[in-house]
Amino acid sequence: MIDLDLDNCSTFSFENYMKVLKSMIRKPHKPLEQVIIRYKKGEKSTSNLKKKCNIINNNEGLLLGPHNKGPLINNLVTDSQFSTLILGNYKLKTNVDADSYFCTINNEIVKLINIAHSTNTGNIVLIGRKFKEKSDFYVNPIKSSHLGIFSVKHLSKNLMCWNVKDIKKKL
Repeated sequence: MIDLDLDNCSTFSFENYMKVLKSMIRKPHKPLEQVIIRYKKGEKSTSNLKKKCNIINNNEGLLLGPHNKGPLINNLVTDSQFSTLILGNYKLKTNVDADSYFCTINNEIVKLINIAHSTNTGNIVLIGRKFKEKSDFYVNPIKSSHLGIFSVKHLSKNLMCWNVKDIKKKL
């Protein structure tokens, strides 16, 4: 008797990719050819996009949206600034308020203001302001802080910087 594991015969990974494949098909005629052609065009456009946009892809994350608007911290030497940082399955964006908050490993709640690439260290530097006060959003049936849910107040006026390794999670 053969013992089959559900993970070995599941099609979930394919089903999750089905939306992408369906978006590559424009007409009912020759769907496989359409997918192949659009997939190849996608590879070319991705490499062209990286060349055009100065995208930096290092072991810390993918940086998008180059700009030179600042703000920067005085003693920080950078070669470029960016508006978006992609880490794994989430994005931090300076220009979208809902995507600009993160929690550090020290449980600081931070509003992201700028993303820079440091020339001194070669690392990604996150520039932002942390909230001075945080409290439980609710206390019953358990404290919300046990679930990582806080109410925050008083955003600091001083800019500070963090490394990508300091990020605990996006908020």
